[in-house]
Amino acid sequence: MDSKGVLLARYPEPENGQVNRSPIATYLRLSTSWSNGTIESRGVDGVQRIYGYTSVHSELGQDGAVSISVGIPLDIAYAPVYEARTRTLIEVGAVAILAFLVTWRGGNIFIIRPVDQLVAATRKLSEGDLSFRTGPPYEVSSLGRLAAAFDNMAASLQSRTEQLQRLKYVTVLW
Repeated sequence: MDSKGVLLARYPEPENGQVNRSPIATYLRLSTSWSNGTIESRGVDGVQRIYGYTSVHSELGQDGAVSISVGIPLDIAYAPVYEARTRTLIEVGAVAILAFLVTWRGGNIFIIRPVDQLVAATRKLSEGDLSFRTGPPYEVSSLGRLAAAFDNMAASLQSRTEQLQRLKYVTVLW
């Protein structure tokens, strides 16, 4: 375009073969005082684009008499960014699902199963079965130590109950 914003040439040519040669500098929000740069604007065809522009320096001393601009539609310019964003979101989602599954499975193995064993032992003990134990091997965790302490308590109760029954038997015989 020239310094007045009149379009001198356009490629590709419009479908009707006619180039709109009216001043378009304001439409592209370009200023002839700008020598070069980039902007984001709607083109003469109504498509939003990123434009790079520069002034052509003339040997006659008329700098900025002609400007050249090249535009690329935003959807084409940002396509790699959109693809990378989509791929990243999919990867983050997959990692989040994997982390959830590992946490769920690990929680089941390391927390729920030992707690269920302690609940079962408590239930058996409350029913009077003093021989029930959560059983070794005991984990090194707090729940493992609690299970070992529970088994020691049950063994102690069983031993005392047996002693009391022997004493009762001896007393009856005496």
